Amino acid sequence: RTPPPSDPAITAALDATAQDIARVLTGRAAECAFAAQAACLHVESSRPYLKSKPRIAVGFSAGAMTLPTVVAREPDRYHAAVLVGAGCHFWLLNSKSNYATMVGALSLTWSDFERTPERESQLAERYLAHAPLDSFHTAAALHNTPVLMIQGQHDRAVPTALGETLWERLHKPEKWMRPFGHEFLFINLHKDYNAITNWLNAKLPEPATLPQK
Repeated sequence: RTPPPSDPAITAALDATAQDIARVLTGRAAECAFAAQAACLHVESSRPYLKSKPRIAVGFSAGAMTLPTVVAREPDRYHAAVLVGAGCHFWLLNSKSNYATMVGALSLTWSDFERTPERESQLAERYLAHAPLDSFHTAAALHNTPVLMIQGQHDRAVPTALGETLWERLHKPEKWMRPFGHEFLFINLHKDYNAITNWLNAKLPEPATLPQK
């Protein structure tokens, strides 16, 4: 069936709402990027010898969601990235996560017109159009960087499907799937510590010995 034409007023309202959502959610991602940049500058100003060392971005859960945006702030400074429990499309992450009520990041009330799957999809599409700092887009900053993703097959906090979307946007880097939801993904992460270290050592040259204090 051919869907009925959209009501221009509804389309305009959805677009305006998408802009508001993008402003809030990607603004928070930008804050993460600025904070990470400032932290690294502080560390490197205190220990100048670290400037020549490879910088690795490591993100867990919400930190993994925003990691591509953090890297996009200084793409030439990062030499590898590890993302655990990651996903993209901040609006869908917010609305579909089983943590949504607990976290309370952003709520939306449909009051002026009926909420339908078609309108929800339209809102999600318009959100991306207004959200250049969403990791859906900033994943491009990592296309030439070694990336490792560790994901849960049954993740509901950071829905597995949105992790798959980020993996695709990252050009399908190495990915280790684990048979867990979000919580057990992290409870069991210690079992992967050695493997993560080995992966990083294989991707990056061995650093020179750090100076002794």
